[in-house]
Amino acid sequence: TSFGFVCAHLAAHLEKLKLRNQNFHRIMQDLSLGLKEWPTIVKFDYLFFFGDLNYRIEATEDQVLKSVREGEFHELFEKDQLNMARKLRN
Repeated sequence: TSFGFVCAHLAAHLEKLKLRNQNFHRIMQDLSLGLKEWPTIVKFDYLFFFGDLNYRIEATEDQVLKSVREGEFHELFEKDQLNMARKLRN
């Protein structure tokens, strides 16, 4: 079993979602490990991508606190930038 680990610090601030996604794709594209003709994502059985990814929840502090108090976590997941980007595949 092979493991790959990528630690990154993506662009910060709520409005930088597009740049964060571009950061991720560029890292994955430019990462040079092993056979260059194979994308990094398939070079390992498991690839862990972690660090300060800076994805945010697109809601006000009051909205977040209300959702937490009421146990409405699904509302937070729906407004989470990383979840939204994964659904759109950007």
